[in-house]
Amino acid sequence: MTGSWEKQVPFRTLSDGLVLIKNATVLGAPRAHVYRSHSGYYGLVNSESGYQNLQRFLFGDWRVQFEMTDVTVTVPHNLEAEKDRGKKIRASYHFEAIASVRGVPVEISRRTYDDESAVFRNYDDLKTKTIKVFTAFLMDEARVDTDRESLGLALRLQVLVPDYYVDGALQVNDHYESGTLISDKLNIEFTPREDSVGQLRYGWDSSAPNSSPHKMAAEHAGNGAIPFSSGDARPGINGRIRLTIARWSTEFE
Repeated sequence: MTGSWEKQVPFRTLSDGLVLIKNATVLGAPRAHVYRSHSGYYGLVNSESGYQNLQRFLFGDWRVQFEMTDVTVTVPHNLEAEKDRGKKIRASYHFEAIASVRGVPVEISRRTYDDESAVFRNYDDLKTKTIKVFTAFLMDEARVDTDRESLGLALRLQVLVPDYYVDGALQVNDHYESGTLISDKLNIEFTPREDSVGQLRYGWDSSAPNSSPHKMAAEHAGNGAIPFSSGDARPGINGRIRLTIARWSTEFE
């Protein structure tokens, strides 16, 4: 299991039980999060998830990078009133991201709170930082249906309702553990061309399960943003999933 964390989360080990996640990566390199033990029959080396990632990393044709940008959050009405009175509001957000490839019966990347690998951001950091979710690699020859030109992958995104603090005091009156601000799955399907993404389609499970009914404009197919929102709910969250798709040999910034 690999990853990087900018800040330590109180009372969480942020590791796989042996190695801290922040120490298990090469800065700027692609990474996958696989929830397995280090060795043995059920270890990372023998896992299907590890094999699928390695195969695509070594022999893949396309690199797909997922990031979250322009993220804004709202707090409950009563806490907003406390903020208006000058009190300090503090919250810590966990972003869970589970990636899968069409036709592959395992998750190729898994970042969850329970596995100690969810992306972590503080309330004050969300507006100023891009959240790198994961990087996937796809192979043209690994299509499930060889007569189908497109390649497909999906991202399950879940953002947990945080613990809120007002002037350092934990607010528990309206808190339920495991609550979510948003929980949905984004389905991506694109048609490879020689050196570009011919067509990109997307869809959310909440409106179209396991399908991609929306077409992204051709000029944004290789580098576009897909909005997500919890609507007018409080607490809530809004933002965009930014996709960067290019040939694996293409240089990424």
